[in-house]
Amino acid sequence: MSEHLVTVDDLRSLAQAASIPAFAYSLDGSSFMYEAPLGSELHVGSIVTIDTDAGVLVGQVESQRVEHRASLTLELDDAQRSSLGASGRSAPQMRRIVGDGHLIGSHVDASQLGPLSGSAFAESAVMPAPDSITHSVLGRASRGAQLELGRLHGADASTRVRASAAGASRHTFVCGQSGSGKTFATGVLIEQLLLRTDVRIVVIDPNSDQVGAGELLDFDQVNRTRSMPLSAQEYDAIASRHQQLVEQGSINIASAPASAGSARACWNRMALTVGDLGPSVIGAVLGIDPVADDEAWESLANSLEAITRGTDANDVIEALRTGTAHEQQIARRLRALGIDEWSLWAQGAPRTLEWFDRDDARLLVYDIGSLGSETEAGAATLTLLDHLWATRAQRRPTIIVVDEAHNV
Repeated sequence: MSEHLVTVDDLRSLAQAASIPAFAYSLDGSSFMYEAPLGSELHVGSIVTIDTDAGVLVGQVESQRVEHRASLTLELDDAQRSSLGASGRSAPQMRRIVGDGHLIGSHVDASQLGPLSGSAFAESAVMPAPDSITHSVLGRASRGAQLELGRLHGADASTRVRASAAGASRHTFVCGQSGSGKTFATGVLIEQLLLRTDVRIVVIDPNSDQVGAGELLDFDQVNRTRSMPLSAQEYDAIASRHQQLVEQGSINIASAPASAGSARACWNRMALTVGDLGPSVIGAVLGIDPVADDEAWESLANSLEAITRGTDANDVIEALRTGTAHEQQIARRLRALGIDEWSLWAQGAPRTLEWFDRDDARLLVYDIGSLGSETEAGAATLTLLDHLWATRAQRRPTIIVVDEAHNV
């Protein structure tokens, strides 16, 4: 009789053979959880079908992770124990994919989805949806313009992913580890909103990552970074729309005068006046809390008329120095902070906020990363946000993008 020694590969093969196929279950009828063997074709974002007792449901995978668990216990004889250095029993740890997703609808036919019943269901077979169903789900009519984002991972090359521009009216959070593509993805969203909608967009940019938003790459450069290359006709349509926005001055890359972005298309000097900052921003810059520092705030309030008349920080400080004791105190604090040296002062240049209020203003990249200090960048940011709040009665839809929000 030939002797056969069990190897680790043998154990893995036995355990794999005993593994359970992919299945999904739901507790609420609107979301699902699933398990699948390692190597499954289910990916984050995949459109899937779930064959329940009540019919086939369609859903989308939202997350997944790998879990380790014992799949079976094997009895080993003396020779096998000697070969593997194992005890009389072995329980190899097997890996499985677990995750969750949301249900989209019930499957009616290749081009139509029905409503969900809202009923929970027990373990049911789950698998990647056929291309016809995937195309049906991604091609569903939705409100507003469609933003083209790329193609769906794991689907055929023609499966385009689009998002409704109407979704941008709600809070959106783009997160991921360093290098995962957050800034690039945000840039794609900004580009699509700019080209396919009429909404006004402001990008608060602490790292100067979006200062190239006014430039159009050539045909070959564009297609090198796209998962689905543009045709010459599609590129020409985008180029025509972009040129129209540039010619009417609808894009403004607002940076410090000496910044690297000054050589880029649509660059303009970030230009604010002391009056633009207003009392709340000036108080924040000086570190004055109107409740905790009521006396200091009263001193500031007594000086507001002189401050808001000025356009040049140095002139305002000089005017305050010749005023009351309260005004002289404010002047000393402003001079100590060095705000007269800030590069954002207009000094006769067209004001950034005046441009932003134009009817044809579409994209403002607010390059606070080009400013000289965190205090100056913070004052510029507060000024813009204060202005947006003060003009909210105009009811003009505006999307505010904060890149690297933890740095603002």
